[in-house]
Amino acid sequence: MEPREGLLFSLGNLLLDITAVVDPRFLVKYNLLPNNSTLAQAENIDVFDYIEPVSFSAGGSALNTLRVTQRILNFPKACTLMGAVGKDVNAEKLIREATKDGVYVNYQEIPDLPTGRCAVLVNGENRSLLTQLGAAQRFNMQHLMNPDNFRWVESASYFYITGYFLLVSLESAKEVCTYSHEKHKPLLLNINATWVAKRYKPALMEMMPYVDVVFGNEEEILAIGEGSGYGIDLAKIAFALSQAPKLSTRKARARIVVVTRASKPVLVYEGHSQSEYPVVQLPPGMVTNTSGAGDAFVGGFLAEFIQEKNIDVCVNKGIWSATQLLQQRCCKIPTFESNSWLT
Repeated sequence: MEPREGLLFSLGNLLLDITAVVDPRFLVKYNLLPNNSTLAQAENIDVFDYIEPVSFSAGGSALNTLRVTQRILNFPKACTLMGAVGKDVNAEKLIREATKDGVYVNYQEIPDLPTGRCAVLVNGENRSLLTQLGAAQRFNMQHLMNPDNFRWVESASYFYITGYFLLVSLESAKEVCTYSHEKHKPLLLNINATWVAKRYKPALMEMMPYVDVVFGNEEEILAIGEGSGYGIDLAKIAFALSQAPKLSTRKARARIVVVTRASKPVLVYEGHSQSEYPVVQLPPGMVTNTSGAGDAFVGGFLAEFIQEKNIDVCVNKGIWSATQLLQQRCCKIPTFESNSWLT
């Protein structure tokens, strides 16, 4: 399918990413892990007051992914993202940066809450993400169902939802799931974090019958499998997830489970087959920041998937996109000016 306006629709949390370089003692002080993602609590909300930002960028997992997809497709407004922001200068920055990359942001404005923000705490090659949802957590079904907004759902041929969004408006996510099923259009879901897999497993599994492609890293898939009887057998858990009941029975729509594993090969489970895709091993010193690498992988995958390329091309473009981002300072989205080797 050729790129067009409104081809991909996504629900996600709109956040301003604030990147800062910290040392391990800073993470210990605020009870944060060196390579993890969590919501801000009373014990660490002060982080935002004490970090020294080195950059600001439009963020949130969904927007990071769509910015990569949009850069690769190079077609204005091919990707639509719906979420909530405050009525403040951070919202203006966020929308401006997203629009610059070609993403169309259909936002709900929440006047009494600030735009959400995410502290990207960089320590060597590691990163710890601390999120304060702010206005993002107040997105509601009424905005989605407004006819002027819902037309972007109706115009889409592909749908992408983040696990992070499920704690904001599960009913909105379910509405999009139902629509995608009724119209026989593919739905892709990113688990996003181990805490999402653990705390919101019922919500994830409620959506699963509608899902065509699941993205998760090794820890997230293992978290999904807790209590399943498979222990820490990653292959069995991922295979079981790929075989879980699915509403759509259309040809070529068996669920695909994509498992990223940092520097180890990406695993793909489709039907009764398993495939491995080696990742690029960057020389020492070339990895400047791992923040957003998973989002970039999904962005590259999506760019090819919505053009109906085969799974090999999709996964390899995901690996390529993540590799490019790993070499960027902070959370800067690469320009992707040279990707001819994948075509």
